[in-house]
Amino acid sequence: MGSVKRNGTIDIIRIIASFAVVLCHVPFPEPFTHGSMAVTRFAVPFFYMVSGWFLFTPGDSKDVIEKRIKRTLLATVRMSVICTVLYCVINTVNCILKGRDMFYWFTSWMSWETLVNLVAFNYGQLIGSMMWYLFAYIYVL
Repeated sequence: MGSVKRNGTIDIIRIIASFAVVLCHVPFPEPFTHGSMAVTRFAVPFFYMVSGWFLFTPGDSKDVIEKRIKRTLLATVRMSVICTVLYCVINTVNCILKGRDMFYWFTSWMSWETLVNLVAFNYGQLIGSMMWYLFAYIYVL
């Protein structure tokens, strides 16, 4: 199995893109909102491209590529399950501490509509807004 040689330029752009992801989530005052979003939107597509860059090494056989995709997919699914369980535990504790109706919260994301939204549009209450990247990565693989 070949390996991709370290590329300093990609590392520098990864650092810049990491800051851009953080800046995407910072609420800037109104005159700067659209400009900041326009400048930082490159980060997520860049991370998908870098993932592909490191996933596929020129000269690898089809078997090596398939094995690497399966390993990456398994790790991504494992992380998604762990995050989903933690998300559910945190929301359950939050419901208990704040005296909210836990049954309503649980049944609100246990519906066919929620499942269709998750599978078709990568959207839903179960994954929370912070996990869309992992599920989108699974779709890309």
